[in-house]
Amino acid sequence: MHDLFGWALQMCDGRHEWHNSEPLPWQDGVDRFFRALQAFDDRLATGAPLGFSAASIFQGPIADALTHVGNWRCCAVWPAARCPARITSWPTSRWERWGSTSPRR
Repeated sequence: MHDLFGWALQMCDGRHEWHNSEPLPWQDGVDRFFRALQAFDDRLATGAPLGFSAASIFQGPIADALTHVGNWRCCAVWPAARCPARITSWPTSRWERWGSTSPRR
């Protein structure tokens, strides 16, 4: 999550850079996340022009952050559900994406 808000902050300043951070112990990671979130909030509060459009920033790193939180929440609500760490294959046909219950067009 820290990396996503770091990316958002970079985009505010006109740079499209991604940095992978090393995992930290839980509390240190929480503190790092909130520092990144505060830096992003502070940058937005300045009112200075954004280096990328607000839509690009919010449809990129911010949307990714919200998606991760949603995925984690689903895992908490459905603890028996299988929550893969990553998607290993994507459906290749309409049939695979929607299944037999999908209305045909």
